[in-house]
Amino acid sequence: MNGEEFKSLVLAAIAKQQPLCVEVLAGIDNFSQELVLDPGMRGRVVSVTTDDGFDDVPIYRFKIDLTEYMDYNKPHERPNWFVGPDSTVDTARNTGNWPEDNTDEIWISAKDPVNEAFRIIEGSNKLHDEYLMDPGAIEKDESYLTWLERKLAEEREKLEVVDKVIDGLRHRIDRLGV
Repeated sequence: MNGEEFKSLVLAAIAKQQPLCVEVLAGIDNFSQELVLDPGMRGRVVSVTTDDGFDDVPIYRFKIDLTEYMDYNKPHERPNWFVGPDSTVDTARNTGNWPEDNTDEIWISAKDPVNEAFRIIEGSNKLHDEYLMDPGAIEKDESYLTWLERKLAEEREKLEVVDKVIDGLRHRIDRLGV
């Protein structure tokens, strides 16, 4: 998919008031821009504007809102921002380069291969919404990842109980000779 096709998808999603969720891929580095976006991060494409490009090829500026995925994105932040004259590097957040509005903007030409930079995430963000509404997560000050691991453990415990019930029923059926 090129920039022109991606722009059409983004505008259609915005018109439906359902901004596209994208995951940043390793190819983002090929776009040679100073971004807080790092591979693995997710965000919603909330706007697109058109600028004059080169050789009659327009440039699109895609604004990506990271707010919804702050906890999810944190482990994906790379230390690639210079801190001082000694060439020490840290993450955008730790160096004060993280945008206050939690958005980043990437410029992509109409012909650029967008599929090298982003993967569209289908569906909704139901699990993350459930996390945000879970009073237990708030009380425990759990990160999204910790919350997911806890939920997975709870579901595994439920499955173990179901397995025991099924085994018990099988045993009873065998004893009855049915």
